[in-house]
Amino acid sequence: MTATTIHRQTFPGRLEAVAQVRRFVAELVDGLPRAYDIALCVSELAANAVFHSASGEVGGTVEVRVDLHPPGRPEALTVAVVDQGAPRVPHPRRPAEESGRGLALVDELADDVTRTAATATTTVTFDLGWNL
Repeated sequence: MTATTIHRQTFPGRLEAVAQVRRFVAELVDGLPRAYDIALCVSELAANAVFHSASGEVGGTVEVRVDLHPPGRPEALTVAVVDQGAPRVPHPRRPAEESGRGLALVDELADDVTRTAATATTTVTFDLGWNL
């Protein structure tokens, strides 16, 4: 089975767009298992894109793709957040550090997190536990 894209949307790379990203994804996954976790993770990834990548610069954008049935995981949903690149790939910080705990939260809630510097994409996968 191949991935089925539910929706793809591009948002301006501004702080107020983070709430728009969260609403966009929350509406798409409403009623699915783990909907709150999915929306929370995507909100964190969108905020990171705005604060820590070129997406937050004037004219920058953040793209969000939501897919059902990613290859090899028919009972899952993936959400990819594509920013416009950063000097380094983000990584979770240790709990004692003042900021940067959001990625640790994403790593904890999602079943899989893939960060690809070449395409400036972070993809989170959630196993939903039933065939969609």
